[in-house]
Amino acid sequence: MTDTGVAYWDAQAATVEEARRAVWAADGWDEGVADTLDILGRWLVDLPDRPRLVDVGCGMGRVAVPAVSRFKARVVGVDPSRAMLARASETTGTGNPTWVGNDGLTLPEWIGLFDGGWSVLCFQHLPDEVVAGYLADLPRVLRPDARFVAQFSVGEGRGPHCYERSVDEIASLVERSRLRLLALAVGEMQPNWAWAVMS
Repeated sequence: MTDTGVAYWDAQAATVEEARRAVWAADGWDEGVADTLDILGRWLVDLPDRPRLVDVGCGMGRVAVPAVSRFKARVVGVDPSRAMLARASETTGTGNPTWVGNDGLTLPEWIGLFDGGWSVLCFQHLPDEVVAGYLADLPRVLRPDARFVAQFSVGEGRGPHCYERSVDEIASLVERSRLRLLALAVGEMQPNWAWAVMS
């Protein structure tokens, strides 16, 4: 069976501070979210009014929540960790974002279509077969010409909950998914981060 890391992330959500550290370093959190939204805003273009966007591996919703106002969007955060989703729902009471659990390998069959989406601080913690599963499932839930932006870590590190990849490995994962790789930007926000833009 493929390890999707659910038990690890459920444990990380045990306290707010642990969950905060699990998602992003406590120092610079707000700046990191703002920078992330700026990057997403550069690539998620030509969105309709009130777009429907998906955050894959949303965790506690640190990007999904401010994305609602940034993109004037309806956001659906998807995560296999019920504990992380419970933390996310504690921070919002409006029904937007909507929090959805999944099996850690694919998106729910009933989830509907999206005008775009992202995955930030997620794929760097997942093995290739799990990332490949998500990417292969995205064409089913993205409208034609919708863009999806995924952040990866570039390098050679491999271990529990740490999966760095080369630029060629990232491109190969995208190519196998039926998605088109539109851009692969390395070094934005962090020197070892890559942002894969696909459609």
